[in-house]
Amino acid sequence: PLASYTNTFNVQERETGWRVMPQLVVSGLKNRVKWSVLGRFLYRPDSSIGPSSLETNKSGMEVQAGFSLAYADTAKRFTIGGEIIGSTLLSNANPFEVGTSSVEAIPLAIYYNIAGQVNIGVAGGFGVLRQIGTPDARVILRLAYAPMSKEDRDKDGVVDEEDKCPDVHKGEHPDLARKGCPLSDRDKDGVFDKEDKCPDIYGPKENNGCPWPDRDSDGVYDREDKCPDVVGTKQNNGCPQKDECPNLEGIQSTVPAGMEKNASGQCLVDQCPNLNGLQTSIPKDMIKNASNECVSPPPPPKMAVLEKRQIRILDRVYFDTNKWVVKKPFNVLFDVMRILNSNPQVAHIRIEAYADYRGSATWNKQLSINRAKAVLEFLSQDQRDEETGEIIKAIDVSRLGSTGCGRIELTKEMKKKAKKDADGILTDRRVQFMLDGKECLGLKGISTDNPTILEKTISSPAP
Repeated sequence: PLASYTNTFNVQERETGWRVMPQLVVSGLKNRVKWSVLGRFLYRPDSSIGPSSLETNKSGMEVQAGFSLAYADTAKRFTIGGEIIGSTLLSNANPFEVGTSSVEAIPLAIYYNIAGQVNIGVAGGFGVLRQIGTPDARVILRLAYAPMSKEDRDKDGVVDEEDKCPDVHKGEHPDLARKGCPLSDRDKDGVFDKEDKCPDIYGPKENNGCPWPDRDSDGVYDREDKCPDVVGTKQNNGCPQKDECPNLEGIQSTVPAGMEKNASGQCLVDQCPNLNGLQTSIPKDMIKNASNECVSPPPPPKMAVLEKRQIRILDRVYFDTNKWVVKKPFNVLFDVMRILNSNPQVAHIRIEAYADYRGSATWNKQLSINRAKAVLEFLSQDQRDEETGEIIKAIDVSRLGSTGCGRIELTKEMKKKAKKDADGILTDRRVQFMLDGKECLGLKGISTDNPTILEKTISSPAP
């Protein structure tokens, strides 16, 4: 029937010459899913079946592309899946048209590899778009020599079917008794189990994988422990540490700084580290200076004298002109503090400050108030005598009071006795420390039978 049909065509052409079809295939396999993408070019001479004027009767060079997806079990050596292939003519016709292009689907293809050498299979499909030569349906039988590479999942050179540990690399130290497996080390101590005397307990290689013994569990191994059956410290080579000061809390490996041991072995604070021997208290005839040394007390005050109504100062208290900041030297004030510290029966003193006749009465009043307060503040703070290093304790402010008396009024007789300074100013500026009596009596408030002291007082102002 086909011949009787085709013989009626006026022009008959048949395909002659060679066919060449190079192709490129990219494929992969992961988690037993195999995929591939292909592209190929079919070279063949142009030809036609029937009238050559019909596009759908022509054949020639064409380009083809396909995609396949399958389930592949390499262990059981079989594959099942499908593919789809499309093509279009590039010569002797217009490409990418319905009559010159085809799409062929093969939804089912089963392949099996016999002994990893011979591949057999069957596949079936149909044409979706058809050009000349595309079948309505296709059945494919396959027989091919296809040696399979044996799988090696852990890439250790031992194929899985022979590998006792197919997912673990055999490593640098393979287990000869278990092909493809590394030597085991359960406790991860670097000593393989076959050589490890304690395979489940971490231990050094030097002791065949077992930990060094420590009978007294003090953290010092017996081989280094000088007292292996008595708990000790690492610092003392495993022996109990000697307590140098049993009277103190905790173990004292050495006598603490600033302490010494007495005859009974007790550690006590040395109150006088500068003296020979342990001094548990400050000797009665000594005091402590700023350097924590026990020294002889300073000599009795020389710049001040305690009298019935006042502490008489034998030198001046220094200020800058029109200023109230106390200046060096402080010897007078140091002696006033020593007198008050040594005589607690003196409950209160009044600090009186006077100014000279220069300036207004208002200014001199305020200046003297500020100077009296400055002296009070000095006495109420701890002071250090730089010459002796002595710390002089502050005087409680409850024992101190201050009064600014302004300008001093001298009697005629006192003015005659008063000496002038380099500028010719009457030396009437001063600070007095009164125990009782009325405030601001000036030199009238001073009672003494010693004219030398009176003259010294008048001639020694507070500049």
